[in-house]
Amino acid sequence: GKTILERCHDMSDESGTTMCLDEEDYLRVHLPGYMQILDRTSCCCNDRLDDEAEQYKSIYLTNDSVEMAKIAASSLCRLVGDVVRDKYDNGFAVIRPPGHHAEPGYAGGYCFINNVAVAASYAIERL
Repeated sequence: GKTILERCHDMSDESGTTMCLDEEDYLRVHLPGYMQILDRTSCCCNDRLDDEAEQYKSIYLTNDSVEMAKIAASSLCRLVGDVVRDKYDNGFAVIRPPGHHAEPGYAGGYCFINNVAVAASYAIERL
């Protein structure tokens, strides 16, 4: 039989484009004010990013942090969609930031967006 690695499928080799989620996909899980704060970090200076990060536990922010978190959430939703549509039997996403410590209005543990909650909500509402 095949090894686990041989049975894996690297989705990054596909179309090369990232599926974008709508703002409502995030707002089913996260509070509007929280998402607005996160979105504003893309154009902040380093001192402002440090000040923002200090409000949370174990968070470090760069101008790209939220974009990367959204790419991680989108990638997981794409995988969930492929499993639901029977393209794959199952899936395991190796994504960063992980997302499991993020709460509706709070970042923590290097997590900004709760990827699993966003993907579950996405599957329920859109698939």
